[in-house]
Amino acid sequence: MFEEATKAVCASKHPTLTNTIVMYNMLINACEDFVETSPRSEMLGEAVDAARSKLCDYYAKADAAVYPVATIIDPRVKLGYYEREGWEEECVLEAKATAKRVFDSYVPAQHEEAQPQPVSKGYKKSKAFRRRRNNCPCKDELRRYLGEKEVDDCPDFDVLQWWRGSAGTYPHLSRMARDYLAVPSTGAPAERAFSKGAELVDSKRASLDPETIKKSMCMQSWLKQ
Repeated sequence: MFEEATKAVCASKHPTLTNTIVMYNMLINACEDFVETSPRSEMLGEAVDAARSKLCDYYAKADAAVYPVATIIDPRVKLGYYEREGWEEECVLEAKATAKRVFDSYVPAQHEEAQPQPVSKGYKKSKAFRRRRNNCPCKDELRRYLGEKEVDDCPDFDVLQWWRGSAGTYPHLSRMARDYLAVPSTGAPAERAFSKGAELVDSKRASLDPETIKKSMCMQSWLKQ
């Protein structure tokens, strides 16, 4: 289980931040279940307790907005994960409020309440016009998205391609997804890039220009794709 979780959050070819909260909960629950149900030696018990304690320490830091937003912005997960796992209603509402707060920051200013403009004498905007202005469709994007059924998960599902295809339906949410899904859940991909850099810049090529190094590493990556 720990091996699967490590591979899931350290991948570099697809978004990984959506799995962070799920993986933390899965591993913590696995440690607790092992302690409660499995016969164990004192040494093994201390190791499992230490692993759980370390996971909880890191999990406590996972309350930043990026985590609930990345989870909710995954059409396979949304708020369903929180509800299926029996999270307290207060926690579910807090995650939803966080997503809404971030979403509101992506709504262009022109969709907000417009400032009064000079009009001709005797002219007065109708109530219907004011109502249409205040009920901008973009405000309903998040509500419509969360109200729709979750997408079925499958091995070849590409969340980035899904949002690309849904940009017309959810233009502001798709921008939000593009930004948040680009955040890796761990620093492993960056560390691997530095490791490859060390292989390129060896003792015989120690004077390579930084721009040459960048182009060479990009070319290597592109050729592998």
